[in-house]
Amino acid sequence: MKALSNRINFCHMTEEEIKPHIASLQTKYPQITLEITANLSLLSINVKGKGDIEAVIEALHALKPTHVFPSENGSIEEAIHHELIARKETLAVAESCTGGLISTMITKQVGASEYFLAGLTTYSNLAKHSVLGVSEQLLEKQGAVNELVAQEMVKGLYQVTNATWLLSVTGVAGPTGGTEEKPVGTIYSAIGYKNEEIISGQVLTKKHLPRDVNIKRTANWILGALWRKMMFNENVFND
Repeated sequence: MKALSNRINFCHMTEEEIKPHIASLQTKYPQITLEITANLSLLSINVKGKGDIEAVIEALHALKPTHVFPSENGSIEEAIHHELIARKETLAVAESCTGGLISTMITKQVGASEYFLAGLTTYSNLAKHSVLGVSEQLLEKQGAVNELVAQEMVKGLYQVTNATWLLSVTGVAGPTGGTEEKPVGTIYSAIGYKNEEIISGQVLTKKHLPRDVNIKRTANWILGALWRKMMFNENVFND
């Protein structure tokens, strides 16, 4: 029998969570090799061997089916790209602490112009207010790093773009700028669908990450949240 290979991708899943299941499957299917590749809130498993690869893939999929996404290279933005094109829906993004990375990830996909309407890097409070209409009073009283600001960013983005799907992110990426109340890694996001109810909350980050790692992990996490909302109507902020 010829050796075969396959791949399955997960968002919002860690190596620590998957490893016990990998060990169990390796015992059950000794002719199968499972290789984990982790990428900051995303992970992929390459399944290789001469055994029943399809059964192994099905068993992995059954672990957390709403976390699985299709992608040849393991990138969540590729899965979102193909889904938005298939649906003929649009996307707009308002970023603060990620500095435009989410927009860059999306627009690296060939053909993103079919659905991507705008990527606004509203880094300062002035930009959040003047471009997106975030309340000056809210920014002055609570600062830019909170859930309400993320929600208002989405509302303003909808007014500017009228996109089907809307994402926002605001937070403290570090290494400076944190406070006792809002330490480095405190990041909020919101997801909107047209003018319907917005889901929002705190991004699940890890403490003491370097700035660039924190930003990349946040971008992956938020795109994973969008995928699960789009495909399964899940509110990941309630997990």
